[in-house]
Amino acid sequence: MINLKISTCLTIAITLILCVWGFSYKGTYTDITGEPDYLDSMLVAEIPTDIAIDECNILSNSLSQVSYILRIIPSEATEQLFGIAQQKVIVQEVYAGTDIQPGDEIYITSNHWSIYLDGGERTIGRGFVNVLDIGKEYLVFCTGTVTMPDLSIPVYRLYDQSRICPVFCYEDKHNFVIPTLAGSTYVEYYRVKDNEFFACSDEGMTAWSNLKSLMLRLYSQTK
Repeated sequence: MINLKISTCLTIAITLILCVWGFSYKGTYTDITGEPDYLDSMLVAEIPTDIAIDECNILSNSLSQVSYILRIIPSEATEQLFGIAQQKVIVQEVYAGTDIQPGDEIYITSNHWSIYLDGGERTIGRGFVNVLDIGKEYLVFCTGTVTMPDLSIPVYRLYDQSRICPVFCYEDKHNFVIPTLAGSTYVEYYRVKDNEFFACSDEGMTAWSNLKSLMLRLYSQTK
């Protein structure tokens, strides 16, 4: 009973801290996202080769077990929400999941999606996969719904058990590998803004491309 009380108190304390932190940055987030092409002024991380290969191998075996596998089309731009982000999409096909139908409008979110403002540098986190383009088709893997206040449509959380966010565009994109400085994996976002995936090497890009090809082969047919 004591452990339960301690756990509950810690959860409440962490929630309050996050709320205070979020509201302290509210104006800053609003200012940033109001700027034209605001992402171009940020840094984004490219995934190191060994991690890319390992994570892609794991995802190739685990993604088919995820609760919700959907083909979606983003209908609005990404919304930045004080440390997390979400994006409104329209479901096109349901490959796994029983309580969602084609035509449903939902939000998707991820623990990997965020903007960091500390340390004087602006960085964007995306789980090494670029922002979803409005109007294009994507294959996404979600684990369930998330309770979000003041929203009339459900929010689904993307599979977050990997360092790579499992989102795959049905279109092909050319992915550029941009050399990074020693001791860092970050590059200017504007240099890789047309990429689908961010990797430090051709080997990492190949691992991602193989994973994407496998997933699109498995989930490309209309039911």
